Amino acid sequence: MRRSIHGENTAHSDIAGSLSNLGLYWSHLGDHRKAVSCFEQSLQMELSVHGEDIAHPDIAKSLNGLGNSRRNLGDHRKAVSYHDQALQMRRSIHGADTAHPLTAESLYNLGAAWSDLGDQRKAIGYLQQALKMRQTIHGANIPHPDIALSLSSMGTAWYKLGENKEARPYFKQSLEMYRSVHGENTAHNDIARVLNDLGVTSNNLGDNRKAISYHQQALQMRRSIYGENTAHADIAESLLNLGVALAELGDHEKAISHLEQSLQMHRSIHGNGTAHPDIAYPLYNLGVAWSKIGDHRKAASYHEQSLQMRRRIYGENTAHLKTAESLGWYLERPW
Repeated sequence: MRRSIHGENTAHSDIAGSLSNLGLYWSHLGDHRKAVSCFEQSLQMELSVHGEDIAHPDIAKSLNGLGNSRRNLGDHRKAVSYHDQALQMRRSIHGADTAHPLTAESLYNLGAAWSDLGDQRKAIGYLQQALKMRQTIHGANIPHPDIALSLSSMGTAWYKLGENKEARPYFKQSLEMYRSVHGENTAHNDIARVLNDLGVTSNNLGDNRKAISYHQQALQMRRSIYGENTAHADIAESLLNLGVALAELGDHEKAISHLEQSLQMHRSIHGNGTAHPDIAYPLYNLGVAWSKIGDHRKAASYHEQSLQMRRRIYGENTAHLKTAESLGWYLERPW
């Protein structure tokens, strides 16, 4: 309608705004390629309307949308570039030293993009700035979803660095805040996600009983959210992580039960004959668990399936950590 009013080929802020909103719509639906197309058209039109060298909120909004969509497509370098441009523009608009929600958003998004790209130190720098700014805006001790998200992402970046001791306090603070925001007894994705993260970091720190408790809570919550008998990636993740934690504690029979459920659910989600990392990982862990019980035939079968799948995923002759993990079992097997 706006193109009909202003002209099909006319650069107008109303049309650009509609394109940007359409990009957000496609992004929420998960069609990130369509979102990129809409944001690119919106950006070009905003630049045409406002000027190439002008710092304008609508241009920054389109840059931010492009950064998020590129990140969701796995194009992390482009995501970093767009978020960096959005951050510089928002600082120019709102003030370099001003605490503003949109500046904080860009700091957060840039940190998340750097984390995806693998530079956790840079990520932590930006995420820390976003956290402090959001605490300044909303109040340091006021429960707010943006602060809870920043805390959680700080935990994730430290976890990716292998610093589980640094990560766990951030996850704990995030969990407390999400429970304050959503309700202590509410089943919510944000709460379940952080419970899962706490389970993983606790397991890595050797605190297996706490890990099991966190993963059990996450599993029950995710089943409550998605349905007890629904095949969902989040439920499959919790089943897997609970199985791994049980195996670490030495309860291999329970571990195998949960790992088998995770494997079957991932096959149901991705397709029984599909080579997928989420299928290869429970296969590998089932091999480890059966080996601990002493059933080496079953262990060998699962490890072989895991190895072949990882070679299909990453390449027959490609050096990859996950393929090396599966190969390592053959070199270290106890018989």
